[in-house]
Amino acid sequence: MLIAVAIFLVDSLTRLGGAVAVLYTAVILLVANGSGRTRILWTGAGCAALTLIAFLPDHLGEPWSSSHVRLTVSLSAIAIITFLAVRTRSAEANFAAQARVLDLTHDTVIIHEAGDGDADIVCYWNDGAAALFGYSREEALGARCQALLRTELPLPRARLDEIIAAEGAWSGEIVRIRKDGVRLILSSRWSARQGARGREIIETSADVTEQRLMDRRYQGIFNAAGFAIWEADWSVIRRAILTLKQQGVTDLEAHLLGAPDLVRQMVRDVTILDINAVAVRLFKAESREDLIGQSLARSFTPATEAAFARALAAVDGGARQVELETLYQTLTGEPVEVLIRVTVPDSDGNWDRVLITALDLTERNRMQARLNETLAELSHASRISMLGELAASIAHEVNQPLAAVVTYGEAGRRWLSREPLDQAELSDCIEHIMANGRRATEVIGRVRSLARQGQGQTVRLSLGATATEAGALLERELRANGVLYREDIAPALPEIEGDRVQLQQVVINLLMNGVQAMAATPEGARRLTLSVSNADDAHIRLEVRDTGSGIAPEQAGRLFQSFATTKTDGLGMGLSICRSIIEAHHGQISLTNNAGAGASAVILLPVATPEAA
Repeated sequence: MLIAVAIFLVDSLTRLGGAVAVLYTAVILLVANGSGRTRILWTGAGCAALTLIAFLPDHLGEPWSSSHVRLTVSLSAIAIITFLAVRTRSAEANFAAQARVLDLTHDTVIIHEAGDGDADIVCYWNDGAAALFGYSREEALGARCQALLRTELPLPRARLDEIIAAEGAWSGEIVRIRKDGVRLILSSRWSARQGARGREIIETSADVTEQRLMDRRYQGIFNAAGFAIWEADWSVIRRAILTLKQQGVTDLEAHLLGAPDLVRQMVRDVTILDINAVAVRLFKAESREDLIGQSLARSFTPATEAAFARALAAVDGGARQVELETLYQTLTGEPVEVLIRVTVPDSDGNWDRVLITALDLTERNRMQARLNETLAELSHASRISMLGELAASIAHEVNQPLAAVVTYGEAGRRWLSREPLDQAELSDCIEHIMANGRRATEVIGRVRSLARQGQGQTVRLSLGATATEAGALLERELRANGVLYREDIAPALPEIEGDRVQLQQVVINLLMNGVQAMAATPEGARRLTLSVSNADDAHIRLEVRDTGSGIAPEQAGRLFQSFATTKTDGLGMGLSICRSIIEAHHGQISLTNNAGAGASAVILLPVATPEAA
């Protein structure tokens, strides 16, 4: 204000004709430093008014002269300076607002001078940079950026400057050291601009240290896992499925299983993103590079395609994990049986990073097949060994119908000599001879089936009738040991599916175990019960209950183990074979002590399905 008054007095008391008024621009510039737009505008208007007040008293009514030209120049200068000051102040205000916004972000924003070597003086340092690196704004401004933060660049600085000069920006990861010495990994973007001090570099960076550490740990686990893992991009398949649903497909699994060509195309659309060494060995590839960026179409079989279709339908239905057992083939054409698990991350709606794990079951299944063959052989050996114990019972069973045949034959010969001949009695005698002959044939047939080696035959059968036939074979053994034997077979039981000979072997084994368990039980108290009933709508229950010594606590957990026996002359294979047979029939077997005396063996077998009828 003092300067403005001084200029006004000089302008009004001298005859310079408006030439001094141009000095009002200095007043406007001084006011513009730290003032708002309104104050600048009022200052400019006031200076113009003072110029006119000083000019008009002496020059009002005069013709146009050089004084008027100087006045016009002065007013124009005042107007131009006022306009520029207002615009500059607006730009500064915008810059300040932008700076406040940059201070709100958690990312670091640093502006430094461009140039080689140590010419990267920090011009701007936001609050995010101060919080991350530990240097305050006062400490950072004016310092050399790369030296202050001990920056490690992925390429030489000269090359980085060339990229920025050619493309205007550069993105990548850099390493910097915080004030307390902690090493940070940053995802950074550098771009160039022309600033007040010349060419400047604007850095925006985000801290990805934890993410990279997690990635490295994940990669370590990924590569060190003892099973096959690979990541695949299913995004193309995801778009194809969405298109199918837009076209009206509602049952995706049925649609895919009915369109094998479509499934094969989807298999070809899968891209392997990453794969570990175990998976490379599983598919017998030479290296990871042979599979990354490719699909596994060469390793798919019809079984794999069907499993793939079911997995797609399950994942599309909302399942995040799908587990299936299927058959691949190696790149050399060898079959590989695997258990696969497909996992889609919760956040991955595009299916662009699907994780697949595979457990090679080939050797396990081969071992299981060999074990089943061994168990079948042991089962056969067990049946043969039991023939010796059953020989007396077999002889007794066959002797009865043969004796009856002889008796009826002798009676028939006597009746032939009678006069008159009784046709009815003779016919009845012949019928009894035929019936007992058939009975003997059935007994021999049961014994031969027990001794026959080979694969079992699965048929629909009545478990009650099968158990009764098995009990009949032991009738003499039961009487010889003083056992009171009783059968309780529920009527109208549903049928099951199974091998009659194998199931009879199980029943015989359990009955013989019950007889042997009652060896120390007084005669008259040796009771053995075989019952067959409904367990529920889906299972039939068979129970063998004895009144013997029961199961010792130390033996309870190992009775079904191979070679585990409580008998001095036992092999310990009976119950193990029984369990194998029952599990092969999709059933369960258990042994428990009774509330009173003895123990019970309980078998649960599934009812035959209607489709098998």
